[in-house]
Amino acid sequence: MRVEIRATNDDEVPALHDFFRWLRDDQDGPESVRLENAATGRPGAMGALEVIQVVLAESTTIASLAMQYVSWRRSRAGGGRGAGFTFTRASDGLSVSVENGTDDEVRRVLAVLAALPEPLPGPDQPAPDQPAPDPDDQVPE
Repeated sequence: MRVEIRATNDDEVPALHDFFRWLRDDQDGPESVRLENAATGRPGAMGALEVIQVVLAESTTIASLAMQYVSWRRSRAGGGRGAGFTFTRASDGLSVSVENGTDDEVRRVLAVLAALPEPLPGPDQPAPDQPAPDPDDQVPE
């Protein structure tokens, strides 16, 4: 699973860089973590353009990523105000933002990112917002 972490605004970019270094230097951190410029391919993009790309090997490592965020937040200036970040699951764009890094916000990150994506309907199944066809309405051949 790939997770993208962005600063919620330009003022938080230095904190994003600091969190990137924390993840990169952590022996128990994700297998793959890199800082990228998210403006590539986005002409005229504005706002915080850098993004941390984290590749998680298993869904259970979402909890590990959340705990690394908690540890990093507590290590900063005595655990004061957290940084505003948005965590996004790249496979389906599901995202959750944290502003202060409170325990409730971290639990929300865990709940959102650990939620299973809704399966796409198969060729014989209606889309989730469409009612199932009534077998009595079918025309005999």
